[in-house]
Amino acid sequence: MTFLKSFLCCIAFLFAMPSMADSTVYLGAVSKHIGGDSEYDYNENHNLIGVEADGWFAGFFENSYREDTWAIGHRLTKRYGDFEPGILVGASYGYRNCAKGYDDAGETRRVCPVVAPSLTWHGIKKATGLKPTVMLLGNAVAVTVGVDLETVGGWL
Repeated sequence: MTFLKSFLCCIAFLFAMPSMADSTVYLGAVSKHIGGDSEYDYNENHNLIGVEADGWFAGFFENSYREDTWAIGHRLTKRYGDFEPGILVGASYGYRNCAKGYDDAGETRRVCPVVAPSLTWHGIKKATGLKPTVMLLGNAVAVTVGVDLETVGGWL
């Protein structure tokens, strides 16, 4: 049910936008954790659903500690040919400890700051409408694929 609510919120955000120009929908994300607690069984399939419009991002995912998490922020980017490095600055709600993610002492979920460097490749966007993106989130390297709505909308 939480996924459905998240999906509907992202769709509402999408319809609130004035146009599809510079708009992307993200579906799914996988990650690999580097460093951190090597004994911990991290979730590495995040069930992401998100929308980005004019640099503003809103989304929902299952974090590395299997907690439902909401995120919102603004991604600052600069395009260099087919590559677009950027940094997402914002907030998330769903982690129990902002520094280490999870706290087994019974902490409640809280709002935490987000600063996440990213790299998006636009090399296949014209042909497919897809924009693969790699992000660094804490000790996780995450990969997701965005669907560029302007490109896909042009096909309809």
